[in-house]
Amino acid sequence: RNICDNRVGIQIEAPNLDLTPRNTSVAMVLDGVMRNFVFSLTLAATLHAQAPTAPVLQPRGVVNAFSQLPAPALVGQGGLIHINGINLAPPEGWKADSLPLPMQFGDPAIQVLINNRPSPIVEASPSRITAQVPLETPNGLVNLVVRRGDQSSRPVRLQIQNLAPALRSGNASGFGPAANDGSDGIMRLRASSLGPTDPRVPTGEAATELTTPRAAISVFVGGIQAEATAIYSTTRPGEFVLDVKTPEGAKNG
Repeated sequence: RNICDNRVGIQIEAPNLDLTPRNTSVAMVLDGVMRNFVFSLTLAATLHAQAPTAPVLQPRGVVNAFSQLPAPALVGQGGLIHINGINLAPPEGWKADSLPLPMQFGDPAIQVLINNRPSPIVEASPSRITAQVPLETPNGLVNLVVRRGDQSSRPVRLQIQNLAPALRSGNASGFGPAANDGSDGIMRLRASSLGPTDPRVPTGEAATELTTPRAAISVFVGGIQAEATAIYSTTRPGEFVLDVKTPEGAKNG
């Protein structure tokens, strides 16, 4: 480097320079006279730290996407889940724009694995992924991991069973009145976790014909059993359209 004062400039070449700050003595010949110069050598280094990219899941951050009851989540086979954490997707987020739902997205690829089985992904933001539980997932406690390239989150657990019926709320929070776009005494609700269908619709796909839950569905309004039909959605994998006739004697509110 160059070291300059009002009298002299000195050029020092140091290809193998030790970056440790210290006092350094240099002998130079000026005008035929040996003179010693002592100067303080201090180098500043700028460190560019790369932000961590490994996905991190909240310990109790996986919930049923419709009921959103506190973890451990209870979800039916084929149901929808929210996975909450950080570093789960690029800053701009992502949303599936075709069917069947993909098992991964992005570069590096982001996956949701339930007992090491890839799960279809609906949408994602840096703090949340919405995914479908594969219909093939066995009942009981299972492990869920989010993988981003060659980095994986720590596993979290959720409870799977054949059926875990849940309705979407109007404000999508899991609380309050159900989302209802029906009329003329018919409530049109949205349900999930109603289990396998007849005919069978593969994981990640929507219905292409009239498809109903394999298990019988009973609906009660204010404690009174109501007539109801559940049809698997033709546009939203993991979701059922539930039409419920308001029974006589049901109270307002």
